[in-house]
Amino acid sequence: MAESVDAADLKSVGFATLGVQVSPWAPFSLSGDAKNMKWLDIENIVEALEEKFPDEDIINIRFTELKKKVLGLEQFDDDDERCNEKILEAIQAAWIEERS
Repeated sequence: MAESVDAADLKSVGFATLGVQVSPWAPFSLSGDAKNMKWLDIENIVEALEEKFPDEDIINIRFTELKKKVLGLEQFDDDDERCNEKILEAIQAAWIEERS
């Protein structure tokens, strides 16, 4: 079952400092379920990307290419319109951190 998270909880995991805007009046679910990833499931996305693209040049990847790779993940299930540059920056930063 997915865990409900609000803006206060996001601050503790770093999304608020990355500029991802979440209304505290509209909680959403960060699905810990790898079969139903959403844009804010950064850790699950990074793990899936690293598994599928272990040799990818993640320092120089274009955000358009990164977005295509995320959308192409079998476990990913979210609307491409819900993505923005801040989310892609967070994914890239987490992926770099995962490798270091």
